Amino acid sequence: LVNEYLEHLLDRNYSPQTVRAYGFDLLAFCRWLLSEQIALQSVDTATLLVIGQRVFEDLGCTVVIEVLAKES
Repeated sequence: LVNEYLEHLLDRNYSPQTVRAYGFDLLAFCRWLLSEQIALQSVDTATLLVIGQRVFEDLGCTVVIEVLAKES
């Protein structure tokens, strides 16, 4: 799922550096989900908006934080 999203970003002409930054942020988030025993498939937009920003801040995921800030 994450790889498909990153490929989607490349198809939309996001810079490789931006896609790489998203990839590292999403990897950190997936590792957090694993540590909390939360399935990636159970995460939806509402979940991200409620818990995501705090978690991403704790993980230092600055790129995803910017995206979430635009959504809220």
